Parts: sequence; C-alpha cells; structure tokens
Amino acid sequence: MHLASGDGRAGALDPPGTEPDPHVPGLEDPENPFPKDVLSPTEAIMGAENRAMAARLRAHGVPVTTHFYRGTHSPLYWERELRSALPALLRNLGR
Repeated sequence: MHLASGDGRAGALDPPGTEPDPHVPGLEDPENPFPKDVLSPTEAIMGAENRAMAARLRAHGVPVTTHFYRGTHSPLYWERELRSALPALLRNLGR
C-alpha cells in the first residue's frame, strides 16, 4: 500500500500568490479550525486521514509506504505523485 498527500499549505509546486480553495460547506469545525496558512482544507483533511490510515495499517501488519508533504490539492502534485509511484505500481501489477 502506498499513501501520499499534502497538508493543505502552500508547497514547492504552488506558485506565489496561490489563492485558497473555494469554500467547501461542511469542512468548517468551530472547535478545531484550520490554521490560517491552510489554502486547501480538502488536502488538509486527506492528509490527516492518510496519516491515520497509514498508522492503522501498520498496526495491523500491512506494509505501507508514504509520502506526506507540504502542498495543496493541485494537479501539479497529482502528476508528481503518479510519476513517483508508477514504477512500483507497474512492478507489482506485473507479478
């Protein structure tokens, strides 16, 4: 299993001046608001969920590789992660 996600903050592939994602109803939590520097609440949530999933899988003995990084929910990151993971995916599909 391979899991990768950003933390919702501007990262290396986000150009200067990247605007925050549009408001997504239901993501706000008055008890635990997102830090002010989070531009992508969607990616922040996915990042936290992926970290929790990785920990749970490992606790059950499932081998997991991860790449957690600073970055938003942007196609530039999707492409980078696919290019990085594709060789391992293809090796495992060929078994």
